[in-house]
Amino acid sequence: MTANALLHSAVDEHAGKRIAFHRKGWMKVNETTLTIHTTDISEQIVGLMMEAPARIGLACALHFRTLVGGRITTLHLTGTVAYCTLVGLKGYRVGIRMDSANKENADQLAMILSSRP
Repeated sequence: MTANALLHSAVDEHAGKRIAFHRKGWMKVNETTLTIHTTDISEQIVGLMMEAPARIGLACALHFRTLVGGRITTLHLTGTVAYCTLVGLKGYRVGIRMDSANKENADQLAMILSSRP
């Protein structure tokens, strides 16, 4: 499978409501912290850009600030890397599949999705 086909198949996993969601934040993997820029979000996957590649299947935690219900909130989500594709000189497009067993993840994602038109 080509990288482009892999990206499109992974992006198709964004079932349900998918919205543009541009925030700067950080991703923590073990003891390493990496800067990220989110691009879009759905109930299952958070899409983001980052400068370094991430290994598929790697467990990670995402942290970023956003406006929800008129308040600035810091969100903490956990998941695993679903895909990672080089996007020219822009860096790597990475999809983080949310940990569906984590109720806190589901609540925070629902809060973000419900606050957007």
